[in-house]
Amino acid sequence: MLGLEFKRKDESTRAVELKTRLKEVKRLTLIILDDIWEEVGLKEVGIPCKDDQTECKVVLTSRDLHILNNDMDAEKCFRIQQLTEEEAWSLFNKTAGGSLEKNLELRPIAMKIVEECEGLPIAVVTIAKALKGGRLAVWKN
Repeated sequence: MLGLEFKRKDESTRAVELKTRLKEVKRLTLIILDDIWEEVGLKEVGIPCKDDQTECKVVLTSRDLHILNNDMDAEKCFRIQQLTEEEAWSLFNKTAGGSLEKNLELRPIAMKIVEECEGLPIAVVTIAKALKGGRLAVWKN
């Protein structure tokens, strides 16, 4: 989205390139770091922080609230619950084309897939989109 192609391979040079590009953008930029498992040094990877004058907002998601509150020093933290089994099935079915209820071959496979997604909306949607219109063999794999 930034039209940035990294010229170097080393992390510190790439961080400088990213930070420079973000400072050139004349509109608000939203950066989403999804499902982080450990502290991410925003400055070290080139993402401007609170004290920078860049119009940049950062959204962090993690399954571990401690990382957001303590390690990342996030301004606002809130918990988003996982989907119930019924909600996850409904979302999966709708995203995959809405005909799984009637498909006796795919329905049991789809239900196992939804169960494996553990109520995580991003997993449900991503997998449903990938399988939409696929053959039975694809679904089984």
